Amino acid sequence: MQPLDQVTLGQLITYGRDLSIAGVILKLGWEARGVVQSIKTFGSDVHNFMASVNSKLDSLNANVNLAMTNHLPHFEEHLGNIAGKTANDKVSPYHYERLATDSAVDLAGPRPSGQIEA
Repeated sequence: MQPLDQVTLGQLITYGRDLSIAGVILKLGWEARGVVQSIKTFGSDVHNFMASVNSKLDSLNANVNLAMTNHLPHFEEHLGNIAGKTANDKVSPYHYERLATDSAVDLAGPRPSGQIEA
């Protein structure tokens, strides 16, 4: 190493330039680490979110399956009792459509007397 009284201005400028290049490289590396860490965190967060959604969908599927296999036959039985049907009566899909139209509100208003209703 040279004594300080023998260092020229050109050498000082060269040292300063080298230090600034090294500083820029360190800063860019630090910023790149932050970007990579953000991407890794985002990927981990997305994975955790999708796992949570998947478990909730599994729970929803199980509850819908329970409703379809356990509760729906009871609903049909009770609705059949309300409609005056027994569990042994065969009900066609047409019957359900007819029940829906018979119980609907008549928007046309009262019919004039003498008119035949369907």
